[in-house]
Amino acid sequence: MKKLKKEFREVDALYIADGHHRAAAATTVARNRRGQNKSADSTKEYESVLAVFFPHTQLRVMDYNRAVKDLNGLTPEKYLEKISSCFTVSKNFTARSPQQLHDFGMYLGGEWYK
Repeated sequence: MKKLKKEFREVDALYIADGHHRAAAATTVARNRRGQNKSADSTKEYESVLAVFFPHTQLRVMDYNRAVKDLNGLTPEKYLEKISSCFTVSKNFTARSPQQLHDFGMYLGGEWYK
């Protein structure tokens, strides 16, 4: 265990690519249970979380695209107008996969947008 802790001290940054909601929920559960159980006991099941680590050279982040189905009463045109106040929207996005950082695709009304 000491060797493992030593190794983690060498890690400059750690990113959760998937499962961040589960990790946050596990933290909340552990905090609540610690409050109920005042004894410091690291062997309790809520003090552990299952995780796997991969070096960045073995990690592939998949496309972050969205299929829009419910426009909350808006027409597709009004929806595009509304989101254009926060995003740069381009029609006829043929690549369908982000070509650079912070890009994502949106499928709306049978067409792709960037």
